[in-house]
Amino acid sequence: MPWKALPYPDRARKQTLSEKFNVTGIPCLIVLSSTCEVLTSEGVAEISASGADAIRRWSQGKVFRSNIKYSVTWKMILHCKQFS
Repeated sequence: MPWKALPYPDRARKQTLSEKFNVTGIPCLIVLSSTCEVLTSEGVAEISASGADAIRRWSQGKVFRSNIKYSVTWKMILHCKQFS
């Protein structure tokens, strides 16, 4: 699966993204849609709870939990120019 990642030395962009998505520690998995909207900020918990089913839901644009603050789709992360 083609995951996006920052080079470790790119601390400025890491800080910007951490602030934007309220990342306070690791591990952290934020799932974004093809329009760069947040599908879930609870990716680690969702993978732990349902494994591959969580990825299937995200790929269909479905939110795993009803108490998630955001809603979006998965395909977008590969096309998010604002984070490139």
